[in-house]
Amino acid sequence: MKISRRTLLISGAVLCASAVAGAEATWATSSGRLDEFMALSESATGFSELDRGLGERYLSALLKWEPKIETLLLESPRLDSLTAAQAELVDLVIEVWYTGAVPTGSGSRVLSFEQALGHSCLPRSTPVTSCR
Repeated sequence: MKISRRTLLISGAVLCASAVAGAEATWATSSGRLDEFMALSESATGFSELDRGLGERYLSALLKWEPKIETLLLESPRLDSLTAAQAELVDLVIEVWYTGAVPTGSGSRVLSFEQALGHSCLPRSTPVTSCR
């Protein structure tokens, strides 16, 4: 079987992208930030036992687009005594869990539609999201 140069280049690019995405997710988990993120998320959203796999995806994307999230997690603030900057970041975490989308420099990146918490809150109707 003959492999074209184009196929080889595309395969290499896909492999590199997969490795980078895996490294980001592993960093989020291995650094202990995932536990802190999940604790903050459960406190802020009012939902216990949120999906850790989804949390890992959200955290990875948030760290990429809003690096100040790491500082928030390091500070482990109490929700009843947040500074304005911390409150803005906590609101972002809540927004991500409820909409299933992470804001990016050019709009939003949908990571989960059906598992978005907005669907759990409105069992008889469809919540307004950016996906519809």
